Amino acid sequence: MELPNPDKTISPAVSIGIIVSLVWVVLVFLYFAFSGQRLSIAFDTSILGLLTLVSVILPLVLVWTVALTAGTALKLKSEAKALRKEMAVVAKDLRDSTARLPREQSGMIEQLKLIADMTVQNDKRLKEIASNGVATAPQIDVVDLNRTVFGDFQTPDQETQITLPLAGATQAALSPMSVADFLAALNFPDDAKDKDGFRALRRAMEERKLRNLLESSQGVMSLLTEDGIFMDDLNPDRPVSGAWRKFAEGARGADVASVGGVLDKAVLGIARARMKSDPEFRQQVLQFLQQFDQVLVEYEPRLQNHEITDLANTRTARCFMVMARVSGAFN
Repeated sequence: MELPNPDKTISPAVSIGIIVSLVWVVLVFLYFAFSGQRLSIAFDTSILGLLTLVSVILPLVLVWTVALTAGTALKLKSEAKALRKEMAVVAKDLRDSTARLPREQSGMIEQLKLIADMTVQNDKRLKEIASNGVATAPQIDVVDLNRTVFGDFQTPDQETQITLPLAGATQAALSPMSVADFLAALNFPDDAKDKDGFRALRRAMEERKLRNLLESSQGVMSLLTEDGIFMDDLNPDRPVSGAWRKFAEGARGADVASVGGVLDKAVLGIARARMKSDPEFRQQVLQFLQQFDQVLVEYEPRLQNHEITDLANTRTARCFMVMARVSGAFN
């Protein structure tokens, strides 16, 4: 916040002081010009001379004291007015930012609800396939995302895993997942119109490790939003593909510190405080970090350097950067 620059123009008080001083000087000059005898007496007598000098100078001193005091008061008043305007602007910006936070949090919650609804619909379709009685195939665990995003609302019976017999088209759906779909799933759909994002997310939910990672990621991110931390607001450093590969190979410490690209002290401080004060959140974060590490180890050999950069820019990876750095993975 900048204070106004000093005003170099002559203030009205100073102008009035100049005019009054000139008028006084002219009156004194005229007085002594038409009173020559009194003037000589004043200069001949020391006491009268001192009194004359005081009577001439004292009014000027008083005039300029009043003028300078009034000028200073006007200047302070102007600066105070400018300062009040600056403070009003700062207060308005603060109110706007405070009002914007609940809207952003509401948008994230709506997005997570859309993802949860999509997954529930997918579970229903898989259950319909199971009810058709087709040939037996490998088991797939089906988990409702509502449980991890919006709290544990299920009963133990609802949490029981079911066996889905898959065949034909369902078997084809379990073919190796493409890198593009893998990255899109880790980033989650941008909005309700992101059809490719939802398609990739549905495909990822058929992979057990990916499904567990995405559920944990959603759980951690939704809790971070309660503290005002949004993945889209983070600005991590440019990822170094070599460091990510070393991290996937098991390296830890300073050699792979660039993997934790989020260095915002405010964000890290809030997340660290949540880790210390919330044991359930801490346990969920540790589970998320383990699952991310497992998935990274599995997919890293398939990724080109530019794809590792894309991976690091996903919302799941940004969440990993924050929580891994808070957990001390790069110390």
